[in-house]
Amino acid sequence: MAEINRRQGYYMALKSWKECRPKMVRELKRRGALEYALLHAQEMAENELAQRVREGELYAQAREAALLNWILLPDEKTQPVLSADQMPYLPDQETTE
Repeated sequence: MAEINRRQGYYMALKSWKECRPKMVRELKRRGALEYALLHAQEMAENELAQRVREGELYAQAREAALLNWILLPDEKTQPVLSADQMPYLPDQETTE
């Protein structure tokens, strides 16, 4: 079955976001939405992985793409503002970066 271990994905995202996107993490914490954003990212990564595998993509490639799109986000220096489809959930859907 195509999946990303929930605990692994959650902690991988948390570590990556703290290191690469500290402003985003601070804003999510300020809004009380960090936990939800991490869970949302995990769910979106799982969904993308499953969809890619169903469409015939090799598991390893599909997993890597899903992780890069939802869990291992680009750092704030190279991409200060995330595209709308990469933004973790914000309760009022505002972007603040």
